Amino acid sequence: MAIRWQYARYVTRVGSEYLPDDFSLYLPEKTISSENMEDLIIEIAGRHPREDEAGLDLFLNALGGVGWELIHLSESASESLGYSSANFYFKRQIL
Repeated sequence: MAIRWQYARYVTRVGSEYLPDDFSLYLPEKTISSENMEDLIIEIAGRHPREDEAGLDLFLNALGGVGWELIHLSESASESLGYSSANFYFKRQIL
């Protein structure tokens, strides 16, 4: 039997004076969006980050804990719109 995979994407956009900050996770079963990283972490990890935790580390560990593996990261910036963005791509095996 062939191994089957599911794919997900996490997108961040920050720093634009024209567009709101956006933190969105696109999973096969749902999309989770927030205007700040802390609210997204609460939705994914089920708790507030502690003072000594870095937001991205907690987010990646929470996804890894439910089987998601980071497979690609791309970053870009728009000087004219004044924002930067990143796309994180994940996969997990369908059991």
